[in-house]
Amino acid sequence: MEEIDIKKIFNIISQRKNIIIITAIFLIAIISGSVYTLKIKEPLYLTKSRVIIEKSDAPMSEIIKSDIVIKELISRLNIQDISITQLLNTIAVSYNKDTKIVQIAYVNKDQNFVAKLTNEITNIYIEKISELYEIKDVRIIEEAKVPETPYNVNHIKDMIVAISGAFLIIVIYLITCFMLDTRILTKEEIEALEINILGVLPEKLKEGK
Repeated sequence: MEEIDIKKIFNIISQRKNIIIITAIFLIAIISGSVYTLKIKEPLYLTKSRVIIEKSDAPMSEIIKSDIVIKELISRLNIQDISITQLLNTIAVSYNKDTKIVQIAYVNKDQNFVAKLTNEITNIYIEKISELYEIKDVRIIEEAKVPETPYNVNHIKDMIVAISGAFLIIVIYLITCFMLDTRILTKEEIEALEINILGVLPEKLKEGK
């Protein structure tokens, strides 16, 4: 395997065309990253509510995503632009058997609607679980709040990813240039080929002085 000559790499980087290419890659990465994180990436908001149920053997998580609850939710909020499948995919439910706490989380692009729906489905859940399983000792310990910031947008992280991608492209480009550069630039490279050297021109003469 060919040894990496640091001096040769610096010579490649210092070439005018490569400076322009490297600068262009960085600029494209920064502009692309900025456009993506500020304009293209859709902000999504997440909120959650929590309910405690003292005594029950009912299937807690399954009830919230059941047809009877989802259809009641759609009816009460008059939801027309979100399908049942989309609702089921954006509602997350977890139940801790030790603490008897059910957590309901919902994601949507509308920060006000995300809190409204989460609180409404929580209320419907309490109603249905009381009707179906005659569970009375159920109470909300945390209502869903309107989130202030989207949970999926991190401008700094997106820019780091974009710049890291640019750096990787530059490294691949420089390695390719290094591997394809077959020029002999130094006395040491000639000696490595075991070729006799008749003489070496002084630096001033090389520069035409």
